[in-house]
Amino acid sequence: MVQESGHPLVSLGLLHPANQERWRGNPRRTLELLAGVPETLESQFNVIFANMVILLFAWSLTEVGRYEEAVRRLNHGAESAERNALHFFLVRYYNTLGWAYAEVCDFETVSRYNRRALENVHASFRKPVLIYPFSEFRAMSEVNLMENDFDLGEVDEAWHRLMRLEHEVLSSDYDFNRDRWTARMQDLKGTILLTRGDLDGAEAAANQCLEIATKRHYRKYLGRAERLLGQVLAERGVYDPAEAKLTAALTELEAVGNPKQRWITHTELARLYAKMGRPDREREQRQQAARIVQSTADGLRQGGLRDTFLQAVPVRDILDNSGL
Repeated sequence: MVQESGHPLVSLGLLHPANQERWRGNPRRTLELLAGVPETLESQFNVIFANMVILLFAWSLTEVGRYEEAVRRLNHGAESAERNALHFFLVRYYNTLGWAYAEVCDFETVSRYNRRALENVHASFRKPVLIYPFSEFRAMSEVNLMENDFDLGEVDEAWHRLMRLEHEVLSSDYDFNRDRWTARMQDLKGTILLTRGDLDGAEAAANQCLEIATKRHYRKYLGRAERLLGQVLAERGVYDPAEAKLTAALTELEAVGNPKQRWITHTELARLYAKMGRPDREREQRQQAARIVQSTADGLRQGGLRDTFLQAVPVRDILDNSGL
């Protein structure tokens, strides 16, 4: 319909429902709604709206595991934003590129893009009219960096950054879209506390993430919160409820489609079954994780990126222990 009418209002009218579908855990539907829209808007020189749609399209591509296509779209959009001095969009492009590369475990590239995003945020904070959106961008960038620190094994640095941000974001300047990054931060906080053996603290953080996800219908974060609760229960030796939580998490994450969150959850189920003394179920879950990892690798045609992914420690562990 968009391509046939050629009218920009038709294209723009799809933005809101497409965005809602993406946040509620239906990125495939977002891609269906926006098919052809970025090209239509660019052909009409609607630069600002084209960048809005490119970002939303790339977010959804990343969510469903179409990483190389997402990166191509993001680089194209970033070039357009730089060419037209659209600094508002540049921060989002850099943050999203960081997320896309984090999905395939290229953590050096992740760190570079996250820091570029934060540099752009600090440069734009001088404009009072932009304080609220750029406060959100800054929080997003900081959470990205602490996740990156955690992935690199720098857990103490991630924790220090998290504690510092928790104090600073008490200001009402950070109320704009607060739930979007708070859910991620609570999930990471709980994960760090879990690694440190603070099960009560991990459970509290997981419940905060779950509350936000339930209120906002953030299906991916609902799955992540359920997974974290399942991990806490597993550490406490309460195996049947832990299995129920992890299985519920997997159901949510499979509906979203995100490959990384799925293979992480299959791996946690495998660890649970190992504790339960059920080697058949453990092997099944490890093989499920390995199939998702291999499918992701098969979708990476850039040799360097594919090699980086396959050599990453968590990916290597999954493949080496799958028995496939």
